Amino acid sequence: MLGKPTARPARDLVYVFVRLGSAYGTDEFFIVDWEVLQHAVVEHHRQFLQNHGGTRPKKPDSFHAALKPANLAKYKDNWQLVTKRLTP
Repeated sequence: MLGKPTARPARDLVYVFVRLGSAYGTDEFFIVDWEVLQHAVVEHHRQFLQNHGGTRPKKPDSFHAALKPANLAKYKDNWQLVTKRLTP
């Protein structure tokens, strides 16, 4: 089992993932809150484990997690989240 969701570490915390482009102006930004990030990581890890018999193949005790741009694609340029969190 992958555990239960945890509480947001800070009320207005926003995460911005930056995928650097190959040329000026081509960077990509993925903006999410804690709940979206937590869900994306857990789901990606769950799928990874399903594809590997339920156990990490090389380091079963590792806490490493990775996301691909496709995991956060629907949050690309989600700047309204930042505006929402900064507006009193």
